[in-house]
Formats: sequence, structure tokens, C-alpha cells
Amino acid sequence: MKVLLVNGSPNGHGCTYTALKEIEKTLRAEGVETEMFYLGNKPIGGCLGCGACKKLGKCVQEDVVNKLLPKALEADGIVLGAPVHYASAAGQASCAYDRLFVMSNGAFANKLGAAVVSCRRGGVSKSPWDSLDLGLHVGDDPADVAENRRRYLAALGLDASQLVTPEQVHGEAIQRVGRSDAGRGALSYADSIAKTDALITDEPGLPLLLCFADCTPILLLDPVHRAVGIAHGGWKGTVRRIAAKTVLRMQREFGTRPEDVLAAIGPSIGPCCYEVGPEVERQFQEAFSGHEAALFSHPDAVGGTHLSLWAANRLQLEEIGVLREHIDEARTCTACHHEDFFSYRADGGQTGRLGAVIALRS
Repeated sequence: MKVLLVNGSPNGHGCTYTALKEIEKTLRAEGVETEMFYLGNKPIGGCLGCGACKKLGKCVQEDVVNKLLPKALEADGIVLGAPVHYASAAGQASCAYDRLFVMSNGAFANKLGAAVVSCRRGGVSKSPWDSLDLGLHVGDDPADVAENRRRYLAALGLDASQLVTPEQVHGEAIQRVGRSDAGRGALSYADSIAKTDALITDEPGLPLLLCFADCTPILLLDPVHRAVGIAHGGWKGTVRRIAAKTVLRMQREFGTRPEDVLAAIGPSIGPCCYEVGPEVERQFQEAFSGHEAALFSHPDAVGGTHLSLWAANRLQLEEIGVLREHIDEARTCTACHHEDFFSYRADGGQTGRLGAVIALRS
């Protein structure tokens, strides 16, 4: 068996590199062959931002395409030591990650599941939904969305016709789904799980899909009881603690213990760009009393209050017993990087939707 370790840093430093070296040490102790590959610090599809061109006189994107993808195809598994969106960026570029089993700094370091958040590149949708739009409810051509979903799920070794997706309403309803729900919402928005903002399952091979354009994806894996969950953390869902409630629902349904849960907080609008009004600020002050310093900032002297949905979702997971070292945060702002991600705010309200997918391996 061979595992490819993909480092999101180009220079072999930092916490990502340290985590990967620990994983490498463990794997080698078990007789697993490993190889380290340095990716750079931005998603595939644009400049990697690593500065190699200044030193080497050429862009290392060529190395990514010519060297990483063949290695990915040859490997039995891939450890992506980078924020959660890297997985789909690579998958969209090549469909090579059909054996993806580790995501995001080792947080999902096992063969139990696939957990990924998409970028906006690699699809067939036209402007303003260009191009990997995964939402059937935003005015895009349903045939284009279906093809985008097929490509995206195929890159993960999953069948898009079997996915389950809800009608997201910025609420706190959580639905357990099973094999009988396979395909609900896959081709028709009207057929999706009604008025639901989080899904959980212990059914192998059943992909759960939620759509986003600035709201926060929360992906959850219980490796002990073999169960997964996914939640939609807009401001309304976040202030109502939908991430924590999803874990607690998994506890009731599957026996999940919060301390066993591996969580990923995906790309969403960051505190750099998310200015909120007094009413939203008040609700978060009441819901997260004592954590104002972590939640609020005032980057502009004449501007309003900025809110960190990342911190609010992390705090609520920690409060119910999810371990800090088990929570991975992409810390990537969709509004700042709307060339790579759909952003409702940055794109002026009419745009496509990213897709967060989680599934247990069969």
C-alpha cells in the first residue's frame, strides 16, 4: 500500500508539515509506503502563491499537473494536509482522487469516509453560475447542474444519482436519512428533504450534499460508530447552534460521543468581510456570552461590527465536548476569494452554490 502526503505549504514548515510528518511516521511504522508532495498554498486552478516562480523562474503549477496527478492515480490513498477545499480543487482538476480517504490536516485520517467542499471551477454552468454550480434552486439550467454534480461526485468515487440533499431554509431541523432516501433532491429540488438544514446517516455509500454561497459548511465524522453528519451554518443556524445540535442528534441516533467526533468547518464568508447589523450582533452576544472577543471585530474605524461564523461554530462544538484538536477550520473567506468560490455577497446576490459532501465508504 502506498499513501501520498500532499502538503499545502511549499516550504516544509508549519503545523501542517508537522502533522503530516506524524502521520508519515505512524504509517511507516505499520509498513505503509509514503511519499511527500508540496502543493503550494492556494487551490489548484489559479496561482499557487508559493513564490517558486521568483526562485525557479517558472510556475510550479506545471509540477502540480505533471507530477501530482499521476502520483495521485498511482496511490492507494491521499492525505491532504491543507484546508478542506483543497480536496475538491484537486478532484475537479483530474477526477484522480477517487481513492481519497484523508482530508484536511489528518482530521479524517482513515478510510471511513469522504468529506469535501467544492470550489467553483471545473463545471459547465454559464455566467453568473460559472462554472461548477451545484444548486438546483438558483436559476441555473438543471441539466448543467446535473452534469456538475456528476463530475463532482465522480471525482470522489461516488454516484451523484444516489445523493441526498435538503431544501435549506436557514433553520435548525436535522434529518436522519437512509438507503430509502437515496436520490432525493439529486435531479429535482422539489424532491429534496423538505425544510431541513442538517443531515445525518450511518448508511455506507450514501452521499449527503448541502449547498453554500457564504454560509458555513460543517462536516462531521464519528469513526467509532461509523456515522456522518453535515450542517448548514448560516448566521441563523449558527446562532441556534445547529452544528452542536447535529452532533447531539448523532449521539441519540448512533451512540456518538462528542469526544470521538472529527469535525471540519469549511470555507465561508470570513470576519474580514462579514459585517452584521445590531440585531444579529445582539443575538450572538446572548447566545455566546463571554466569547465576544472571539466573535466580533471592528476592522474599519467607521464601519460596523464584523462576525466570525468560524469561531461561533468552533465554540459550540467545543462546548458540547468535541476536542479542539479534532476540529479543522479552512479559515478561507469565500467573499475574498470569490474567483474560487461562490459568494452571495461578493457576487451581488445572483450566483451559484458550492457543494459540501460527506459520505461513508461502502
